[in-house]
Parts: sequence; structure tokens; C-alpha cells
Amino acid sequence: MYVRYMTWRAAALEAPKKGGGRPGRSRTRVLVIRTDWNGIGTGHIGPTVAEWLMFAMVSNRVLFIDERAAWNYQEYFQGMAYHILLATSRDAT
Repeated sequence: MYVRYMTWRAAALEAPKKGGGRPGRSRTRVLVIRTDWNGIGTGHIGPTVAEWLMFAMVSNRVLFIDERAAWNYQEYFQGMAYHILLATSRDAT
């Protein structure tokens, strides 16, 4: 489902560039989340982003997260992916 959303998102962002829709207007609906994650611990960021992503997918909106914090939430997910891969490789040996 995520791959379908990302494919749709890429197409939706390209359509206005190709002249689709009314002049000066895009038919693409956009959801922008502005956050500094104040009061949300790193353990809750993943589920929170997942909920916003699911809402965007169900409502056919392109999701952008406007990160206002001193650190980027994507670094958290990259770190988690590294730990998952590390744990998987240890279990495999």
C-alpha cells in the first residue's frame, strides 16, 4: 500500500508541472504537518508519523512534514533501520 501511495504521490506532484488542472491551481490536495515534536518522545514519533501518513493515504493527499525541531525526525527512522539490520544480521549468524 505504501508503494502505491508513493507512486501516486510522485504522479500527483508531476501533474501540475505538465499543465494538468486549471491555470495557477493544482488539483493536488496537500497536507502539511508543522511540528517541533514538543512533548513527544522519540518512541512516539514513529506511530504519530504513521497515523498522519495513513490519513494522507486514505484522503488522497500528498503529505509533507515541515520539521521545526533542531533535529530531523527522519534521522530517527534511519537509526532504527540500522539497528534492525544489525540485529537481523546478528541473528542470521
